[in-house]
Amino acid sequence: MEGKAPTTTYPRGVELQKLVFQLNERASLGGLKWLDQDVLAKQRGVAWDIIKQAGSLLWEGKDLVSVSMPVYIFEPRSFIERLADGFSFAPKFLQKAAEQTDPVERMKWVITFYLAGIHLTATQKKPFNPILGETYQGQFPDGTAVYCEQTTHHPPASNFQVIPPDGSYQLWGYGIFSAAYLGNIIRGVQKGPIHLDFKDGSRIVVPHLPALVFKGLMWGERIQDMDGTIQFIDETNDLIAEMQFNPEAPSWVASWFKTPKYLSDTVIGTISRNSTKEKLSTIEGSWLTHLDFDGARFWTLADDAPCDLVPIDDPLPSDCRYRADLQTLLSGDDDGAQKAKVTLEVKQRTEAKLRAEGRAERGETDHH
Repeated sequence: MEGKAPTTTYPRGVELQKLVFQLNERASLGGLKWLDQDVLAKQRGVAWDIIKQAGSLLWEGKDLVSVSMPVYIFEPRSFIERLADGFSFAPKFLQKAAEQTDPVERMKWVITFYLAGIHLTATQKKPFNPILGETYQGQFPDGTAVYCEQTTHHPPASNFQVIPPDGSYQLWGYGIFSAAYLGNIIRGVQKGPIHLDFKDGSRIVVPHLPALVFKGLMWGERIQDMDGTIQFIDETNDLIAEMQFNPEAPSWVASWFKTPKYLSDTVIGTISRNSTKEKLSTIEGSWLTHLDFDGARFWTLADDAPCDLVPIDDPLPSDCRYRADLQTLLSGDDDGAQKAKVTLEVKQRTEAKLRAEGRAERGETDHH
């Protein structure tokens, strides 16, 4: 990864939030509806080409993350940089969580941090797939540091760490990402635990995230939404929070005949005593507008601004901003960016083959 780091960075913080709602609006039944028809038309053209070339493999469940796509549907940054956008409320809400002495109140602020950041990753263009060993380093105005690294190639896994200057908490974990083609829908999943450690020794663990759903892949309105459940587990204090995204989530056929009670971006849930299932708090909100606990407002989109995550000036040589394909796309040269991207992909496949051969020679099991 050689070259001069880009002097222009992607919008972040409040400007990123403005961009999200320039590109999208809340759909009548919930979720974010894409507005840029030019971007949508380009993506649908690529989708049809992929289906023609690899249709049978897609129907058999081939992971879309491993499918190579043209750069003209990309934004000029890596996935691991976009991943970090979701941490933009850490200085505000995780710091509040660290200040709490009541474990239930702490849990509320941790949930608030997670839900408030979801919409910031809802930009329309696709980021570049990270190269193995690629890194990203950023810092919030309060000094909170963010580190991301792509640690495996297949399956693709991204590790991350968020640490404030006072060390009052540490967010860390990894995500293994996959995406499946389901007719006119793409469903993306992140597996892998997320840990949040506090100075007093308590730890909150999130085993997995809910699914990211793109409806209208080939026809109809393009809607981005969330689906499924998420748990926050605090074993030290015998607490568990469970939230359901899109709580009605009717089947495809049922959705024709039933008017939903909730918008699809709604979340509902509870915080409970894990051992006894005693309900301690009720959760209600939407990942697009607000979050309430027992009727008390903890986050409102209109009132709570995300913090700016600024890429550091002197990152590691492996930083994603040094990628030749990303820099070339940033300069406006789509053809040059495509050539640079292909070169990196060929190099990565060659290195993966060499690693597999080396493991085979040593008699090691191939864990990718």
